[in-house]
Amino acid sequence: MANLSFLTTLDLHQCKLFGNFPVTVFHLQNLRSLYLRDNQDLIGYLPEFNQSSRLITLDLQGTRFSGNFPSSIGKIDSFKQLDVAACNFSEGLVPSSIGNLRQLVYLELSANKFVGPIPDSFANLTQLTVFRISTSPLTGPVPSWIGNFSKLVYLDFSYSRLNGSILASFSNLTNLEILYLQYNDLRGTVEFQTFQKSKPSKSQPTRSKC
Repeated sequence: MANLSFLTTLDLHQCKLFGNFPVTVFHLQNLRSLYLRDNQDLIGYLPEFNQSSRLITLDLQGTRFSGNFPSSIGKIDSFKQLDVAACNFSEGLVPSSIGNLRQLVYLELSANKFVGPIPDSFANLTQLTVFRISTSPLTGPVPSWIGNFSKLVYLDFSYSRLNGSILASFSNLTNLEILYLQYNDLRGTVEFQTFQKSKPSKSQPTRSKC
């Protein structure tokens, strides 16, 4: 497969693959999109990447990819979609190098073993429309810069361990349609007007403990 130098898209999702995925595929010079999701017995790891990689989409959701998340992934400035949910990446800090992927529109990191706060480098990801990092042992508050993500449609921080208050800056997320914050340690009053897009809300404020 490593000889397929002209291959641009490889879609093997739900193919009941098993065993070790050949790491050489990641280095195919023209590869733009790689879909491996929902192959529950497929084992693999992410290699070190170089700046010449042209990957736009990488979808590993529901595989058994594991190991360390390479910081060199931050060199791939063409990335627009990254989905590594429900894999088995090693326990460690959320990879801050992802914050260098300024063209990302879709980021899914849920259900791994990442710990610690959401990195401040993620403040660079202002093109995101979907951001999910649920079911993870995170710490720290919901980051204040999330209010700058004006293109967000879907935001999921559920089943994590975030603390602090629900930010008034959510009112800046004028395109937001879906927001999951349940099962955190959030406190405070949620004004329904915060999420009102087009006209003043007639709803009364409510208290929420997430």
